[in-house]
Amino acid sequence: MSAASKITLAGSVVFTLVSVTAVHYMQNKERERMHDGVLRDEARIEAKQRIRDNERELEAQRQLERELRKQQVMASAAAPSPPTSASSA
Repeated sequence: MSAASKITLAGSVVFTLVSVTAVHYMQNKERERMHDGVLRDEARIEAKQRIRDNERELEAQRQLERELRKQQVMASAAAPSPPTSASSA
């Protein structure tokens, strides 16, 4: 083999190795970015679910407050007013 053909072969091998390594590196980075997207989506979905749960809990608390206020108003209306002590003097 001549020196020129050895240099050409070596250059081809180095170029091939660098190309294959670069493609694998880019594929791994793309896979990581895609997985990060899935994780962000899951976090976003979980946050929305927490918001919906909080809204349902808030509405339940408001309903309970309305019911308790009704009971309080009915209880105070049904109870007789206590006698005043100013008339007994």
